Amino acid sequence: MQAGAAMGTVATIQELLQDHQRYHSNMQIDRAIVGHGGGPHPYGQYRQCLRELHSRFVNARRLHLEQACLDAEIEDLQEAPESEGSKAKLQRARKRALKLLELEETQSRLKDSCRELGRFLGLSLALKEQVGELTPRRRDELDLEAWRETLKLRAALDSLAGGRPSRSTFEAIMLLPPAEKRGLLAECVNVPGLLTWVELLDMTPPEPISIPEPQSMMDLLQCLSS
Repeated sequence: MQAGAAMGTVATIQELLQDHQRYHSNMQIDRAIVGHGGGPHPYGQYRQCLRELHSRFVNARRLHLEQACLDAEIEDLQEAPESEGSKAKLQRARKRALKLLELEETQSRLKDSCRELGRFLGLSLALKEQVGELTPRRRDELDLEAWRETLKLRAALDSLAGGRPSRSTFEAIMLLPPAEKRGLLAECVNVPGLLTWVELLDMTPPEPISIPEPQSMMDLLQCLSS
């Protein structure tokens, strides 16, 4: 392949990669991670969303620091020692090229990490409005509600797949306090009612509130590190 054709192919690859999105799409975040992962109750979704928010926040801060370290290393490799020979110069140039490639990759990962961070932040704010203030007592109440709804969903999915709730689901229900256990057992033996409930169930989380742009999240990270 001639040099001109090669450069044209590289340019085409770089143009196509502008459409490449790392990590999860908005639909995957909303429906698979928060909706499915958190379960049918808003508190379960809020708790799941906070887990994801925490991990993305830590990861974005780590990537931001990696970027700063790479910037410093690249700057150091730019300066040539006074007695540098041709072989050492070539080796330094190669090391610098590798660091530039690492920097490009880190910046790309940071951008998409900040996109996810902003999405989970917006979802957390929306779910917080539904959940309200979390006192220790209220947290315990919501935790029980969320666990009950998750077990009911599990029983409904068992019934869809096998005609009735499974033994393991009933064993999990037995761990509930007596009043909640009795009520849920009564619902679980009514398989037609379970199937109607799950058919109408919507586990979509609320619309995110004020999703920040990735650049604004990166500016926030800059403030934290300064």
